[in-house]
Amino acid sequence: MYVYELSEYQVYQLKSIDPALGGNWKTILISILPQLDIPSRKSVYEKILSKRNISPNFTYIIPDDLRSLLSKTAIRHRELKAIAIQMLKFIESKPDSYDAIELADKVEAMIDYLNRIDIGDHILDQKSRESIKKAFLYDLAFWIDNVNLIVQPGIRHLNTDIVKTYFKEVFIKQKIQGRDFRAWDSTDIDFQEQDNLPDIIKREAKRKKFFVIESERYWFLIGIADKSRQNPYSIKRFLHEDGGSNDLFVYLTHVVIRKELIDEESYIRHVKYCTSRLYTLDAGVSDTIIKFIAEAQHLCKTQIIPLLKKELKKDGEETEYHISKRMNDYEHQITISILNKLPNIINNAVTDSDDRYYLFYYLTKIFNKLIDNLQNFQLRPIATYSSNVEVMIARLISFKYFLDTIYDSLEDKKFEIKNFTNASKEIIAIVKEAFDSTEQNLIQLNQLEEKLKFYLETKENGSIWQKIKVGFPPNYTLEDVEHSKNEAKNEFFLSIINLAKKHNDNIVYVEFDCNEVLNEYYRHYAIANEKMAIARLPKVLRLPEDKKTFNIQKTNEAIHHNVFIFDKKHVS
Repeated sequence: MYVYELSEYQVYQLKSIDPALGGNWKTILISILPQLDIPSRKSVYEKILSKRNISPNFTYIIPDDLRSLLSKTAIRHRELKAIAIQMLKFIESKPDSYDAIELADKVEAMIDYLNRIDIGDHILDQKSRESIKKAFLYDLAFWIDNVNLIVQPGIRHLNTDIVKTYFKEVFIKQKIQGRDFRAWDSTDIDFQEQDNLPDIIKREAKRKKFFVIESERYWFLIGIADKSRQNPYSIKRFLHEDGGSNDLFVYLTHVVIRKELIDEESYIRHVKYCTSRLYTLDAGVSDTIIKFIAEAQHLCKTQIIPLLKKELKKDGEETEYHISKRMNDYEHQITISILNKLPNIINNAVTDSDDRYYLFYYLTKIFNKLIDNLQNFQLRPIATYSSNVEVMIARLISFKYFLDTIYDSLEDKKFEIKNFTNASKEIIAIVKEAFDSTEQNLIQLNQLEEKLKFYLETKENGSIWQKIKVGFPPNYTLEDVEHSKNEAKNEFFLSIINLAKKHNDNIVYVEFDCNEVLNEYYRHYAIANEKMAIARLPKVLRLPEDKKTFNIQKTNEAIHHNVFIFDKKHVS
């Protein structure tokens, strides 16, 4: 069995694994991996399991705790170090019991503070922050196991085990995994058709919009967040029941379904009541926006995502050529199905906050789905190391970042599509000008190199008359020429990095701004399209961490990228 033959549910199960946070991870691996061929198993390990602290022989590697991390890592930023010490003091405390709501407030406050610390554009401090957060959260999961949580049952009949499971397998796991965190959208038809899904969830999914997360003992139904930047997986949000003592007017953001009670009629009545109190997002949203999102979701399912499930041709052509062509087809379909319609749709949503939030919320969901499916395509052994897949993922991630920026600007009444487009036009013009200048310098240096090589060849092998004719030697060496070439390329390389720092509203540094490491040997800078802005995916400059391997022609090709023109000679 090949990896692309796995069902969406099987991929969901694999990506949901984190041995430190509970769950039947060994059972999942035993049920899936033996079915796969060896290259597919290797790909699943490299792209999924290695990020979950699982070794090549599929054993669990205990991650560093916060104390170990601080003892062997030099944290340069004083504020980062200070909050890390406070976190350490907390997880090394040993109370017998702790109020669940108080714990939720304290933990979220510490993490929010950590995330807000201004680290400028220092990538090392960014890595330190992520390491501190991850070590703290893993320690917190262990700490929670060893403390008695005081829980208010509420109308959902919560208990300590439910809250601890949610804390670890939803809140903590989502914080660690970020965008890679797995949750089903109830509106996803593929999800509704899952055999293992209880009937009660299938029925409710036809009436309500929510996320679903499965743990070993529970199903968690999570209502859609109703405010910008609100984390739907927040532990504070999970514990909160709005309405006080009056059950008639209570509203819920989460419902818990216990698997062992799913066959009891009285329990199903209780679940139905709870889901009737679940918040829904589409009240008051215009038909135009709702229809656009519904159509975009349908086209994703029927036109865009199926492109990634087709077999690549086996006609003797290089595999990377076929992958490049498939990525171009994928981007082309996204453009004509969704992006071309975006400017008008956004204009329709500008004046209404409900329309705006609904539109951008579901656009984010759609693009997350597109990224997820692209990463699933990357599980194929032939696509694992493809630079074309890598760049397409960078395009989608950075476009999602631009959508967030646009949403915030619309909320503040600051967004002007013309200004956004003009800024990108200026940036791309600067890059093109820098390339042209660098290219001319390299052409001149190549001419000097050829002149010197001709002189040396003539002096070594030419006739007496040729040696006389060639004259005096040039006043430079081959080493001088090579040094000048490297200097010219280095100046162009640094000009892009400096441009990104100067124009951080219009250039996305994917590894820093989005906290997504796509390839440890490359960094990715995304610039919004200078002509179509939000109607096209960004142009992505893929720069090597080793400047010696920097290829200026690849950067020029990236700047001139046009989804409607596929040029075989530009395939890398």
